[in-house]
Amino acid sequence: MKTRAALRTRLTLAAAVPACLLVVCFFAGLWTGAVGVGPMEALGQVASHLTGRAGPETSIIWDLRLPRILLAAVVGAVLAAGGAAMQGLLGNPLAEPYTAGVSSGCVLGASLAVILGLDSVAGGWPVPAAAFLTGLAAVLLVLALARRSGKLDVNTFLLAGIIVGAFFWAVTTFVLSLAREDIARIFMWLAGSFAAPYPWDYLKMASVIGLLCLAGLFWNARDLNAFALGEDQARSLGVEPERLKAMVILLTTLGTAACVSAAGVIGFAGLIVPHGMRRVFGPDHRPLLVSSALCGACLLVLADALARSLAPPREVPVGVITSIVGAPVFLWILSRGRA
Repeated sequence: MKTRAALRTRLTLAAAVPACLLVVCFFAGLWTGAVGVGPMEALGQVASHLTGRAGPETSIIWDLRLPRILLAAVVGAVLAAGGAAMQGLLGNPLAEPYTAGVSSGCVLGASLAVILGLDSVAGGWPVPAAAFLTGLAAVLLVLALARRSGKLDVNTFLLAGIIVGAFFWAVTTFVLSLAREDIARIFMWLAGSFAAPYPWDYLKMASVIGLLCLAGLFWNARDLNAFALGEDQARSLGVEPERLKAMVILLTTLGTAACVSAAGVIGFAGLIVPHGMRRVFGPDHRPLLVSSALCGACLLVLADALARSLAPPREVPVGVITSIVGAPVFLWILSRGRA
């Protein structure tokens, strides 16, 4: 009984504290940008749109800032929870959602689509569609290489992910060498940005896939706890290891592919957030996944606000900000020997 009460307390704290922080980050992102909009004015514009009394002045908040803030929150939640799940499954502190080569596959597909001129066809939707499909192709190739006698070896999976990712990056570099005026548009996919051409549509696409994948990861949190004890121990507790591996990898990579297709490659969110939350709430995947998702959302909402406000009217790529912040933080964790 004491154990269950302690778990409920940790789950409540893991959800409530980051959720309150996310509300603060949300409003900070809403008020921050090249054009100053006061707190009450921003809320008034949102209320006007919801009640059907929207005017032209509501476009900055409703059409630009609100969808990109929500997209940043979804991408941050999926990447951070995916990182926590992959680290638990693979037993490797360096594992993250991009381990299976998803990011390199998505960038290659987006680059090819831009060079072929598909960004001017059908509202530009062929670009994220190509990114999503090539990201999945990279994952399927990694899974095929890592499977032996019907079983997935996690160490081979890691190595295959590194090799396939390097191969796709090499092909992407070759494609970039052929690009001329298209390089600026391709750069968005390499450095990450929430300035989507159709922000509400990109938000819907990433939200539907990302939130379904998050729900699936939360559903498997208890099985991940059993898997951390070893495959034999997990099997004795009623967990089928091969089903769990396939499910966690599929959910993580599907969600990551949707996020990269909508916002490009954004590093370190899926690496440093799970490590930080593990130190605060412990290794139990139930509070770990919840807190990682919420704090990952906070991180990318703040990073997007910084991207819009550091050098207006230009925007700094979000992936640059997360890398500048994330690399020293992760090195600090390594130096303390707790990664």
